[in-house]
Amino acid sequence: MAILAVSVFFILAVYHYITSQYLELGIWLATIVITIYLYSKNKQGKDHYVHSRQEWDQITREQKNLILKMESMMNDAEKLGILGELAAGIAHEVRNPLTTLKGFLQLLRSDLDDHKKSFVDLMLTEVDRIEMITDEFMSVARPHATLNKEENIVSLLEQVVKLLQPQALLKNVQVLLSTNQDNISLNCGGNQLKQVFINIMKNAFDAMPSGGNLYIKARQKLESIEIQFIDEGIGMSAEVLAKLGEPFFTQKEGGHGLGIMMCQKIIETHDGRLDIQSKVGEGTTFTICLPIE
Repeated sequence: MAILAVSVFFILAVYHYITSQYLELGIWLATIVITIYLYSKNKQGKDHYVHSRQEWDQITREQKNLILKMESMMNDAEKLGILGELAAGIAHEVRNPLTTLKGFLQLLRSDLDDHKKSFVDLMLTEVDRIEMITDEFMSVARPHATLNKEENIVSLLEQVVKLLQPQALLKNVQVLLSTNQDNISLNCGGNQLKQVFINIMKNAFDAMPSGGNLYIKARQKLESIEIQFIDEGIGMSAEVLAKLGEPFFTQKEGGHGLGIMMCQKIIETHDGRLDIQSKVGEGTTFTICLPIE
């Protein structure tokens, strides 16, 4: 536009120089200057409008994403609320007969010989296990305070490995535990962390239907403790990985979709974080990072 205006002005200037009509030349010059000015302002306004429109579109997209995220959180909260009501009812119905059963078993134990006492002890152990499962289910609806104390993470891992060793043998899985020191101390809820370890290891077993190796690595760093569970299983796609931890999302037959969510909740109560990386056909790595302080 500016080049065209200058060209027109040059032609008019030559013409008026020849005809000596300087007044008319001045009028044309003023007209061209005003035209260039108005065009420039209009272009600036248009650029500003385009920029503002782009910013508004970006804000609109962010607001839509935020609304979708809030709706998803509300749906999850509604599901957990329903689950809490079910858990309270189940716990009430199960705990009363369970307490009675446990009390009578303890009474019977005192009148039995050593051989029969071993059977009662096994039954009492299973009753305690049922109580633990009930408490775990209840914690989904109403998290309870945990009594933290100094625990050796290596010892907790060794206990869990020993507990799940029979299941690992049935699945043809070799569990390999390695640590950078024998005593990695942490002020934590030991039973809760064992619950996390058991859940992750069982998931690893299920992910290796043909067997394989499960590498467990515990490392103490300057300000944190890192625990990794690395399997050689079927792995997960990015879509599945994105949904992992959502209430009731599971790909396992007979699964309830609460295991990973519970693990995340327990780790969060310890001010830690759970990172999950996976590739289809290569395996999955669960990394737990817990602050020492």
